[in-house]
Amino acid sequence: MDIVLEIFLLSGLSYLIYTVCMGKNVPYAARRWYLLVSIAASGIIPFVEIPVDTTMAQQVHKALHYAPQGIMEHKEILLWIYCAGASIMGIIFILQICRIRKRLQENMGSRYLYKGIQVLESNRTKGDEFSFFNRIVISGDLTDKEKELVLAHEISHVKHHHSFEKLLISVIKVAMWFNPFVHIAAIHIEELQEYEADYDVLASGADKKEYVTLIVEQVITSAMPVGSKFYSYFTESRFRKMLAPPLGRRGSAIISFAAIACIMAMFAIQAKGHTQRGMTGIPASWQKAGDTLVPAGQMHLYTPDNEKFKNKIQSVPEPDEQILMIVK
Repeated sequence: MDIVLEIFLLSGLSYLIYTVCMGKNVPYAARRWYLLVSIAASGIIPFVEIPVDTTMAQQVHKALHYAPQGIMEHKEILLWIYCAGASIMGIIFILQICRIRKRLQENMGSRYLYKGIQVLESNRTKGDEFSFFNRIVISGDLTDKEKELVLAHEISHVKHHHSFEKLLISVIKVAMWFNPFVHIAAIHIEELQEYEADYDVLASGADKKEYVTLIVEQVITSAMPVGSKFYSYFTESRFRKMLAPPLGRRGSAIISFAAIACIMAMFAIQAKGHTQRGMTGIPASWQKAGDTLVPAGQMHLYTPDNEKFKNKIQSVPEPDEQILMIVK
């Protein structure tokens, strides 16, 4: 159960570093990949052990791998709960993929290539535009100008591999469904993807007023979980980002990556002498041959071997001969 506690602590520290260091001047891609890498690593690092033969390493490892005995007694029940949650999330994820696949096939009209990317023009109404990897679905009801803006937005999603990022964070959500920081990171990643696509559209020379007007006029619908959708995350923050794009400073991103890497390395430390000495801290050199340490909760009982104990009993004098005995 200590692994779950480590996952919570690592992901929490990762998100704290993100909120403190990843300001508005850090590029969108750096922020997204920081969230993806740090959240994924927070679920992997607790299973990794780096052998280090130092006293300090033993203390760090002992402190980070402590779990109350009461929790450990219910680990089998907790394992069943985890498997049930992961199964439910896995089924939901599979259903979402099937839904996207169905939407890529139904009510489709013409198909053509636009700047090397396959475009599927559907017979559905406006407001149902999205992209999935190298395919873009748009409505046939869009005007030529609207199609140009929508395609510019979705091409940005395709070129930056946003569908792959969404697929990756969805898999992480299945594996760590119990971790709220994973779900928070997923929301931030999708927002950053929309900010980056908006920035690319305006950087290509599109008129800002026309672009904002197009977003406002469309029907606001919920975002598809894995595909990138043009009209998702319609918020006031999105328009503010259009007016103040990031300056491209990467110093904060480097510091953030370095900080979380050092923290995770500390969590992965496994002292060589830790497993030999046990939790009592008794040096191995103090233990004589034949003696055993029997675990009893969080304590250990010193038990001499049977032969030594038998010899001591036989050497005890009769009651009338006993005057004073000090057992050492």
